[in-house]
Amino acid sequence: MARHFGVVQEDATLNVFFTTNAADGGREAIAAALAAADILFYKDGTLATITGTVTISEEFGSIVGLQKLALDLSGDADFTNGSDWTVVLYSTTGDETIDAQAVSAVICTFTIETLAAKAQREYGEKMFIGHVVSTVTGNDQATGKINLTEIVDPQTEADDLNGEILTHWNASDGIVRLLRVSDFAVSNLLATCTQLDGTFLPEIVAAGDMLWRTGQFTAGNLAGGAALATSAQATTAQADLDTITGTAGVLIGTDAMTEAYSTDQGTFTVPQALYEIHALLAEQSVSGTTVTVKKRDGSTSAMTYTLDSATAPTSITRAT
Repeated sequence: MARHFGVVQEDATLNVFFTTNAADGGREAIAAALAAADILFYKDGTLATITGTVTISEEFGSIVGLQKLALDLSGDADFTNGSDWTVVLYSTTGDETIDAQAVSAVICTFTIETLAAKAQREYGEKMFIGHVVSTVTGNDQATGKINLTEIVDPQTEADDLNGEILTHWNASDGIVRLLRVSDFAVSNLLATCTQLDGTFLPEIVAAGDMLWRTGQFTAGNLAGGAALATSAQATTAQADLDTITGTAGVLIGTDAMTEAYSTDQGTFTVPQALYEIHALLAEQSVSGTTVTVKKRDGSTSAMTYTLDSATAPTSITRAT
């Protein structure tokens, strides 16, 4: 009977056991040694060429009729996320017989987890791993160093906490803060932990506080594989923002803009465009074919326009 593994992790190794029997049901060895070519792989219903994946152990444990295949899903790039697989035993030369009969049989089926399922699994395995702090060796408020020995996942080799988001509960004042881990060192399990605004905690992480892992935001983990902004990108973004708002910043909707007007046929800024539209609608005088638009003070000329007729105008053109 074929084994159905269900959904398996990316790059997993599957140990598949199956028995070979004679026609009367008794155990039976395979007449000739199995080769990797005798194991066929069907991906999403189509025969796939897979290499460097199968380790065959016939008469496993010296038990006649018991066969084992170890399928290393990291051994071939065709084992992609979300794909469905069926593994079949099929004699390619015809001499791998059982009870003098050539056989074919489905050995196992499995589905490789999707990228979304992988991300959910990885975050779920780590999320909410936490502890009441007791190990504080190396904790340093001035440098933001915190000993993370107690929240490293013991089941993950070289568990890397860089980019991890931690929740810190201060036992003395009850305040909860979010921290981001960087400069994590596997050698001594110390890391720089800053608040999300980049500042260090205002107090040292002390015994009796609580720390727990509540997520991870690193390159490749955001939607579409987008990475977090680097410090250089953040600097560029700030410079662009300063160009728009000034280094002191502008509160759109409450801060007053500096009155200014563009030149005739010249380019204009957003504030210039707004002032020109407002002035043309709110403060103007007409003399013959000349329309003079006033500034906010109601007397200083800002722009002039020319009408095509002093009595029945149908068009207006900016003059100055």
